[in-house]
Amino acid sequence: MKLIVLIFMLFACNASYACSCAIPAYPSKKEFIATFNSAEMVFVGIVVSDVDLKKSFSMVDQEVSLNVIENFKGASEKTQKVSIGLCGFEFETGKTYLVYAYKDYYGKLSVSVCSFSKKYAKGSRELKLLRKAAN
Repeated sequence: MKLIVLIFMLFACNASYACSCAIPAYPSKKEFIATFNSAEMVFVGIVVSDVDLKKSFSMVDQEVSLNVIENFKGASEKTQKVSIGLCGFEFETGKTYLVYAYKDYYGKLSVSVCSFSKKYAKGSRELKLLRKAAN
């Protein structure tokens, strides 16, 4: 009986998702340049609206709006919406973040735990590199 249940479970599941990545705390200059170049948008923004994930059945298509404070690449609008996606990134309303956004499979701007996005740290080495790269 256990074997039948196991076989059923193996065939009943048609997809699985893993949300783990190895992002270095202090990326090398080469890693930083590759990340910057591959991102659709890179900016510093304050979260003005977020989603209540406790009330959400799915993290897919959940969006967060951020007011752009400093644009390094691609964020031409004053407010940007980014999708949280399957491997979501935790945003808090009123907090400031450095955002690396990528286009997902559906063409939406997406942020995940693997996107190099992080809470804003004034005067960080990364911000200095971004300011150089943006010019």
